[in-house]
Amino acid sequence: MPEHLHSTTTPPSVLPAFVQRMANHGLGQFVLAFVVTLVPFIIANALAKLTLDGEQWLHIRNAFKVAVLTFAYCYYVKKIEQRRVTELALPGAVKETLHGFGLAALLITVPVVLLWLGGYFTVHGIAFNFSLLHLLVGFFSVAVLEELIFRAILFRLLERSLGTWLAILVSSALFSAVHLLNPHADLLSTVQLLVLGLLFIAAFLYTRRLWLCVGLHWGWNYAQGGLFSSPVSGQKADGILQSTMTGPAWLTGGDFGIEASVLASGGALICTVLLLRAARQQHWVLPFWQRAAATQPVASAETKTTTTD
Repeated sequence: MPEHLHSTTTPPSVLPAFVQRMANHGLGQFVLAFVVTLVPFIIANALAKLTLDGEQWLHIRNAFKVAVLTFAYCYYVKKIEQRRVTELALPGAVKETLHGFGLAALLITVPVVLLWLGGYFTVHGIAFNFSLLHLLVGFFSVAVLEELIFRAILFRLLERSLGTWLAILVSSALFSAVHLLNPHADLLSTVQLLVLGLLFIAAFLYTRRLWLCVGLHWGWNYAQGGLFSSPVSGQKADGILQSTMTGPAWLTGGDFGIEASVLASGGALICTVLLLRAARQQHWVLPFWQRAAATQPVASAETKTTTTD
């Protein structure tokens, strides 16, 4: 069983009785995770906006929020789940992140090349400026924050209760639904982001660590905005290739960005299937009701044996 599904390796700390009871139940785990991780993050976000307002402070604000959420998450895992934070372990982190970044860049580049060959993507010039570094750093912060929230917290806790398959579907749907708030979001972009959520979860399941999916998320956004100047989730970006995209929205992604294209969706879906097939070689979690049913015959047999004796 994956380490994150049970307590191990760290000396058990004495928790208050009511906290221990909450930690042993699915709903209680969500309440504890919200209080310990998301409440500090929400407060940090509000403080950052009040004290560091303005575009010039953007990266400082993001770094502060990343630090607060990471610390709060590690505290939750160590104190409440009472285990090592293996999903954020540093050995191999750079390698996995870069692999994810490269794979995502490829998943965006292939559709763009196909659109260019078809006459839908036109390059007007090349630009190298400070904004490219600005986008690189900014998209990394976004990737870390969203992967912590949607994969490390939401997906893991759902998996503990609902099992792996249902957790995949529910958390991907929530990830997609949140992006409905973005500019130019529509049914097409919502479906694509559902597929993208599946891809990020598949990457997490394959490694049971966050770095590969952080790299995928980072590279996915940066390749769109930082390389091809495509909108990223409906928000404009100026990248290396100054370009325009024309054609039907289902093919080009329209104003939401290339990620809403069926070409990008197709590539992401293929990678998702491959990663999920590889991840199935590891332990997947059954829903709590199936786990209970699996232990019931054992309990009944033990009772029968005791009665006979």
